[in-house]
Amino acid sequence: MNLREPAHALAARPPGEPSVHPSTRLRVCGVEFLNAWPLVEPIHDIEVAAPRFAPGLFHGVEDAGTRALFDPSTALPSECTRRLAQNLCDIALVPVASYVAHPHWDIIPEIGIGCEGPVETVILVSDVPLERVAAVHLDAASRSSATLIRVLLHQRGLRPRFQVAPHREGVARVRDRDAALVIGDAAFNLRARFAHSYDLGALWYEATGLPFVFAFWAARPGLVATAPHHVAALLAARERGRARTAAYAERYRDQLVRVSAMNPAVSPDEVLPAAAYRRYLDHTIRYELDARARAGLSRFLRLVRELGIDTDAPWAATGDGPGERTR
Repeated sequence: MNLREPAHALAARPPGEPSVHPSTRLRVCGVEFLNAWPLVEPIHDIEVAAPRFAPGLFHGVEDAGTRALFDPSTALPSECTRRLAQNLCDIALVPVASYVAHPHWDIIPEIGIGCEGPVETVILVSDVPLERVAAVHLDAASRSSATLIRVLLHQRGLRPRFQVAPHREGVARVRDRDAALVIGDAAFNLRARFAHSYDLGALWYEATGLPFVFAFWAARPGLVATAPHHVAALLAARERGRARTAAYAERYRDQLVRVSAMNPAVSPDEVLPAAAYRRYLDHTIRYELDARARAGLSRFLRLVRELGIDTDAPWAATGDGPGERTR
């Protein structure tokens, strides 16, 4: 789907490109963060009628049965990108920044993970004001958030150096003028621990007045036009997931309670009420890739290109200091 096209527009099947059979099982890689649950969890339940061939005495007999439409797995956002890039899956929930390096990927229409204002789970924390930050430790799990902070700081005329931090380890590196970008569930209830915190969704909205899209379903080239049944199933899964947010919030909180009982590093005080997690899913996160979301996404991608940011290595050093690169 072209970002300028209406959200419902599907390209015609390319000449000579075979259609994907409605019962074909496609490999899907989703993100394991809570905000992805309404998109990812329901696809585990999608089944379609699929004839089974049972050999009879003299000839084969068709016996109608069902089979899963998708073969789902979950991973961190950066790993989803790697799997799709290396053809290890057919569809993946990828950071939007990865689209700069992979513009040939199809975008599943109408579905995204974003916000219009504060997002709560993508934050920069520090002991000093933003203008005094000398280094930012980027969470290696997400390219979009790492790219967004670079865009936002560049617009403010700020040039700290950037270094990579393994997922969830950046917080421990916050000291003096070093800040950390924290993404995903690790950001819940974190802001009160630091003198300064900045919500990247809020900063983007203040700068542009537009929603920000962090991730969308991307597919191998040609799949959207040749697999309309699967695209429709992902859209239906989103609607089922949005109707189940109360159950997801309760389940997520129960998991945190169990983890805190076994892991002394996780304090029970950090576990929020289930109502807080449901509010986050129902009101903070946007799951539409509508016209406004596409406008915000186009603005972001244009800024990335204009600034020459390498989204394939968002942790590359900038500024005067040495940085780290992981490969």
